Amino acid sequence: MILTLCFIDCKKKRKLTTKPFLSFLIPCYNHEENVKETIESIYNCYDKSNFEIIVVNDGSTDDSLEKLKEIQTKYAFTLVNNKKNMGKACSLNNACKLAKSEILFFLDADVILNKRAVNDILARLQEGISAVSSPCQPRNTGFLPLMQGIECNMMSFLQGAQNHFSTFSLWGGCFAVKKKTFEEVGGLSENAIIEDADLALKLRERGYKVEQSFYSVGTYVPKTIQFWFKQRIRWSSGSAQNFIKHFKVWLQNPLIIFFSFLFFTLSICFAISLARQITFFENIINSYSLIRETTTRLLSFEIIGFYYGAILLKNLVAGIYFTAFSLPYIAPMIRKFKDIYKALYVIPFSLIYLPVFSTVSIIGFIIGIARYKSLNKGERSW
Repeated sequence: MILTLCFIDCKKKRKLTTKPFLSFLIPCYNHEENVKETIESIYNCYDKSNFEIIVVNDGSTDDSLEKLKEIQTKYAFTLVNNKKNMGKACSLNNACKLAKSEILFFLDADVILNKRAVNDILARLQEGISAVSSPCQPRNTGFLPLMQGIECNMMSFLQGAQNHFSTFSLWGGCFAVKKKTFEEVGGLSENAIIEDADLALKLRERGYKVEQSFYSVGTYVPKTIQFWFKQRIRWSSGSAQNFIKHFKVWLQNPLIIFFSFLFFTLSICFAISLARQITFFENIINSYSLIRETTTRLLSFEIIGFYYGAILLKNLVAGIYFTAFSLPYIAPMIRKFKDIYKALYVIPFSLIYLPVFSTVSIIGFIIGIARYKSLNKGERSW
């Protein structure tokens, strides 16, 4: 059903009739290495005389401010310098007061924009949608970024399927919103752990529609487990906070609750599966060590096979099932016949990454519930 809804939305013809003046808003905190590429991507994909760029250096501790001043000598943009770190939501809310356009286009300082994403976002806005975002695909390489790319496809499918009704979130790295509606809902909430998803739900509460484009933009994702873990904890904590804070919106959309419940249930199953697999293989190793003390290696393997063979076969079948479940998320990566080998990525994603991701998400959700009770209205959440 999810894939069907995504297919219907992708096939819908949208044409951008006019190119409006845009205000691109970029919060920058310690992104001296990437911010130039972000600004250049705007100039490369939109009419140079038809936009403004406002960059907020949010108290960076690296050389971002000096880098931005250097970039300013080549590219025209307004630079706002926060002497101390104010946070993303506060920085963008203040930048919006300077924006001249009726469309606010938010970009993280490590996002690389492209024409297809911009045109599709604007075409959807012209159809009457109030806010539209684009999924972010990793630009860096390595095993962890690769797994996050497949995760991005998974979340894009889940979120894109909601376009028929209205999505419940925005990709914070790249989204556009009509200024009038943005101001009507009070801008970004400074006490929201994930302010982009909170904004989408606030718009939903006022009856506005939110969508996701299926044209992705590039970004740089965590390259270390520590950074990845911290980011996923924040995202899942924010999801819990938003679920409690905007509970009435969820109740008004039972089908979305079904999708969310299904995904949450599958996440729990993946987490339990991971825990059981670890325990199971520990038992096999311990049993083998005990048997090996009294018999030959070959006989030890035969005994282990006799006792654990059926369970191993059952786990293998379950592993194949979970792997097949994730195959659609690999499909966007296979564009040519020579890319068919990428289908094998589904094995580490299904059997390693997804169970770990699910476990971390559950932990973060629990933390989010606890944090919701401790945050005061208007208090900065990070």
